[in-house]
Amino acid sequence: MRLLLLISILLMCSCSSNLSAQKIKNWDEGIENLEKEDFILEYSRIKELIETDVRAFKVEVKNGIVTNSDLEIVTTSFEETKTAFDQILDKMKYGFTMKSNRKKLKKNPELFTEAFHSDLDEAYKSYQNNCQNKMNAMTASFDGAFGLSEITLILSLAKEIYSMINDNIEKTKKMSEEYFELNFISKLRLKDWDGY
Repeated sequence: MRLLLLISILLMCSCSSNLSAQKIKNWDEGIENLEKEDFILEYSRIKELIETDVRAFKVEVKNGIVTNSDLEIVTTSFEETKTAFDQILDKMKYGFTMKSNRKKLKKNPELFTEAFHSDLDEAYKSYQNNCQNKMNAMTASFDGAFGLSEITLILSLAKEIYSMINDNIEKTKKMSEEYFELNFISKLRLKDWDGY
């Protein structure tokens, strides 16, 4: 009787493990399809634009062009923007938990993302009206020529961009190194002496 119970428990564990592996494989396929979807590409493009605007504005803040009270106004507007964009991602995450949506992701990812287009448009327009316009108004230059401060700003931006690119390259190298180690190299490494 105990043997039968033990065998049934082992079979259940084995089936559960196989089902989990299959689920993860299906999830990965759905995510891969989603990453290629036009909506995600558009979302990523908008995210990059916002991040570029914010970095440029922060350089202006460092150069003393923006007052603390103006900075608080922009920061509050940015937090509202961030909340709107996070809500889109949270809706997507919630949608991913539904089995029917995961099936859509495997076959027709555009059916899954079509519900989020209007939310993205609304969030981006809100950003443009409430945050971007404020940043632009606070940093607008009234003279037409490049002065020393503008040249300094451009050099500061170039330096920051160079540093960001280098950071991204280093992070990518580290991530790929860790991934390769975990998924390939670790299988080929000899174990420690005590591991045999």
